[in-house]
Amino acid sequence: MSIAKKFEDVADAVYEKGKSNEWNMFWDSFQKNKGEMGNYASIFSYEHWDENNYNPKYTIKPTYSCNQMFYASHVTDTKVTIDLRLCTLTNQIFLSAKKLKTIRKIIVKE
Repeated sequence: MSIAKKFEDVADAVYEKGKSNEWNMFWDSFQKNKGEMGNYASIFSYEHWDENNYNPKYTIKPTYSCNQMFYASHVTDTKVTIDLRLCTLTNQIFLSAKKLKTIRKIIVKE
């Protein structure tokens, strides 16, 4: 293996490690290291979130509001479980989310 190829391999590995670290840092902070947050109302709404930047790390577990959580979202796949058992306000969660094709798993109260 040439030195140039070794350098390229090392650079690629460092780049991928940096991407992984950034993803962990962002989603740990955004989802409070566990996904359980009081207010998820409108959090993934509109065009602000799409397949390029929506990649949650943890189950989405609202403990208060998830009203319009994915309203008119450009997300196509929820990618993680959505646990609504503790959520008290659940209006229009997926209203106008026309691009949403896959909800991996959703847990609701009886």
